[in-house]
Amino acid sequence: MDSNLPSSLSFPKYRDLVKKLKHGKSLPTAIYLHKSSLETALQPELLSFIQSTINQLNINEPWNLLKLYKRDLKFTLLNYSTRL
Repeated sequence: MDSNLPSSLSFPKYRDLVKKLKHGKSLPTAIYLHKSSLETALQPELLSFIQSTINQLNINEPWNLLKLYKRDLKFTLLNYSTRL
């Protein structure tokens, strides 16, 4: 992990927090959560890690879906159109 990124969350802790999630779409290698559900679905420690990483990387692009990887300490911000 880059030294400029938050490092207060170890991989074993991250993995345990992701395993305990009861919300979202769970696939073998990742769990997907809608942005609107993060505050209720994520434990405060995981939510804080994600928010601080986003802020430190100065991400300003729109996103509405969070992909949390189960086998690596990483996440992806995705943006899907809500128009039909």
